[in-house]
Amino acid sequence: MKPLRGGAGVLRQVVTDPNAVSKIARVALELCHYNPDTGEDLGPNVRNGEGCEAACYDCLLDYGNQRDHRELDRSLIKDVLLSLSKSQVSMNAGVLSRESHVSKLYEMCDSKLEKKWLKLVEERNHRLPDDAQKLLSDYFTKPDFFYAESFAAIYVDGPPHDDPHQKTKDEEITARLKDAGFQVIRFHHQADWPSILDDYPSVFGTASNL
Repeated sequence: MKPLRGGAGVLRQVVTDPNAVSKIARVALELCHYNPDTGEDLGPNVRNGEGCEAACYDCLLDYGNQRDHRELDRSLIKDVLLSLSKSQVSMNAGVLSRESHVSKLYEMCDSKLEKKWLKLVEERNHRLPDDAQKLLSDYFTKPDFFYAESFAAIYVDGPPHDDPHQKTKDEEITARLKDAGFQVIRFHHQADWPSILDDYPSVFGTASNL
């Protein structure tokens, strides 16, 4: 399944707006032919009288998921969505400070080159990665750093990545992730890293403290 996508700040809004998840769940209920207030099944009356049982092309089915049509059933998510439609989101008071988060990321780095990249991001006061060495098992890869909000996989490519065979593997990984909706940003060890950071303000933010 492809990750949800949207403009910069979408996921932050979900966290900061206590009613955002509730609103999303209500829209999802409507799309699945349920009354978002009562949970009443409106499926039999949709599609000009043809009705919708487990799923239809007005809710869960599309031409991209034809292989999964037999497995899709809107009733399976009804109770979860109804529960979410009555929920509120609050921030966790235990969120790490920037300093603590940086320290944690340094501990997770696999190479000096990754630490060098992280130091540059910190010194320029860019947005920090949410995670390091995050395994994306569905895509058979583990980016060096990961930005959850922008679905950005960051690779810091050292000299071993100059090998032709490794280059081919890297290209295959990049293509696979992009097809799935991720952003892929590679920092070659000889590249101008500040310029690359500045090229992606939606991911890294704007540099300051320069």
